[in-house]
Parts: sequence; structure tokens; C-alpha cells
Amino acid sequence: MVNAKNFVLIIFDVICLFFNVFIYVPRLIIGVLTVDKTLIITFPLMLSVLAYNFIPPETYDLYRHYENYQNFLNNNEVSFIRDFFLYFLFTVGRFFDLNNGFIAFVSCYILYFYWLKILYINFDYKAKKKNFPLYFLIFFITLPLVIYTGVRFSTGLILTLYGIVNWIHLRNVKLGIVYIICGLTAHFSMALIALIFIFTSYFNNIFSNKYLRVGFVFSALLVISFNEQLVRFLTTVIEFINQLFDWNFISIDTYITGKWGLERAQELNSTGQLVLGIRNYGMLFLILLFCPLISFNKNKYTNFYYVMCAVTILVFPFTAVFDRYGTFLIFFIVYYLSTLQKKTNIEIIYFLTLIVYLIFFRAIDIKDNISVYTESYSNILNLSLIKVLLGI
Repeated sequence: MVNAKNFVLIIFDVICLFFNVFIYVPRLIIGVLTVDKTLIITFPLMLSVLAYNFIPPETYDLYRHYENYQNFLNNNEVSFIRDFFLYFLFTVGRFFDLNNGFIAFVSCYILYFYWLKILYINFDYKAKKKNFPLYFLIFFITLPLVIYTGVRFSTGLILTLYGIVNWIHLRNVKLGIVYIICGLTAHFSMALIALIFIFTSYFNNIFSNKYLRVGFVFSALLVISFNEQLVRFLTTVIEFINQLFDWNFISIDTYITGKWGLERAQELNSTGQLVLGIRNYGMLFLILLFCPLISFNKNKYTNFYYVMCAVTILVFPFTAVFDRYGTFLIFFIVYYLSTLQKKTNIEIIYFLTLIVYLIFFRAIDIKDNISVYTESYSNILNLSLIKVLLGI
């Protein structure tokens, strides 16, 4: 429950945001230093104001979502919508006559609200909170800066992860199932994560043998060396799924052999290919390296992680699919490491390596999007909650 003090702080923060997001920054700093739980509500609100003002380039999913939303308002037609969540947003937006910026606003708020809830859950169980500012920063840079522009994937990812945390960490299985189902309605890729988690949770003994777990991972590494056969197998599986749904539920041309699959690197210049290679191989290295680390501590996450790791390795040749499951595992790794009361020297070295990786690619994010940020946020006076409400 929100006590009187927290309620006053929330109202004060909202008033600051009404005027401008920069007025809120001092309160944010104080809140982080004092481990103020009201940040769960107000910090996502600040970021959502920025998201509302974000102007997506044509290559962004958000640009396509805005076009589809406008088409939905004008012609009551939708295209490229495979998930309930986005259709639900469109319906709500039409009912309340909202402009397209509300889509980014809602997506961003859901993402950061539940990511912060996960952070605060961990620190509820810690006697010492002096490391909170460090973890707050690490949690923040874990997220690609504009991941919310995907809307569907970012929402599905965070709701699924929050469901898993409720299931295992808080031992609230029913609430965990609710959030996992909500994650499924946001993005179909969460179905595989949900199935693996439920299977490894209920059939934990099957994977209790460490040699079997390691065998899964090494088998996956072996399989991806047969690239052509893997493509043929995945194509067959996906065609079967599409026939089952009686429509093009998963696009083979797009995600397997097309521009978001094997052809992804071919569309980039030499610098782009180098950065993509460092990003993907670096992510793969971190995911693999975490396998023995999670085995050191006996917990209910180990089997789930190993199977997810094997699946993520299998889709490594297909950039977009690997990026989604790899991003989920990086989120999971950061969450898991934050739950440890004490870390071994190896875990500390791994954590520092992970932080360097995250900082490097957040810097790349800023560099790649600097012109977009400049265009979106050039008018500082627009960065206020009152402008958002008037705009909506």
C-alpha cells in the first residue's frame, strides 16, 4: 500500500513532470540515493513523456505501428498485427480518440514500470541497500534505449520475465501464470520461452543431470555448424505452424532467409557488419559463459536457463530471432546476478565484463540515434506531461 508520505512524493513528482521532465531530475537523483520506491511509478512516467515525443525513422517498428494505427482509425483495417496487445491498444486509442503518440507512451511505461518492480523486489530481500544506485544504473543500461519502439516485443519480454520472477522468486504461481499469458498476448515469440519455463519447472528432474544440461548446449553448438540443414529444418517447422494457423503467422522470408535473417549482415557496410558481429558474438559469449556460473548456485532457474541457452544458440544464424531470445537472456542474467547476496570473484569478473558490454552498445545506440534524438527533443518545452495530455 502507498502510505501518506509516498503519496505526497508521487504527487510532487507528477507536478514536476507536468512542467518539464528536467525539473524532475533532482528528485530522481535523490530517490535513487534513498532507494525511494515511488520511483517505480514516476521514473517510467518521465521516460514515457520522452517516448511520446520520439519521432521514429521509417525503418523503426514504431513508424509502421503509427501508420497502421492511422489506417485503423480511418478505415477500420489493420495489417501486420499478429498479437492481441497491439490490437487492444488500437481499440483503446480509437475509443478515447487518442493520437498515435500514446502507443509509445504506454509501451515505454509498461517496460520500465515492471523492470523497476523486478529491481525493487530483489532489494526488498537485502539487508544492505548501499549498492542500489549502482544496480539502478545497470538495470537502466541493460535496456536498449529505444527498445520500447518495438511495442510488442518489449512488452511481451518484460511481462514474461515478471511472470517468471513471480513464479519462482515470490512463489506466486497463479500471478506468474497471469503475467506470462499477458506476455504471450503481446508477442508470439514469448510462447517458446513460456513453454520452456513451464516444462522445466514441472519436469525439473529430467534436467537434474548436469551432463545432460551441458549436452544440450554443446549439441546446439554442433547443430548451428550445419547452417543449410538447419535452415531447411526450421523452414519445414514454420511452414507446419503457418498451416496450423491457416495464415502466414511467422514469415519465413523475413526472419529466416530474409532481411532479418541470413541476409541481415549483407545489407550493412563493413563497419555495420563489424559492430553486428561484435554484438552478436559478444552476446553469445556472455550467454554461454553464464552456464557454469548459474550451476554454482543450486536454484530453480538453472534448468530453464540451460534449455533457453541451447535454443538461443540454435537461432544464432538468424539475427532478429537470436537478438530477441538473446536480449531476454541478458535481461535474465542481470536480474539473476542482482539477487545474489554475495558474489564470488568469478561472478564479479563476469558482471564487470557484462557491464562493459552493455555500456559499449548503449554508446552505439546513442551514436546511431543522435540525429533522431536531436529532432525529437529539440524543443525542450514540449517535454512535459501537460503537453502530452493536451496532445493526446
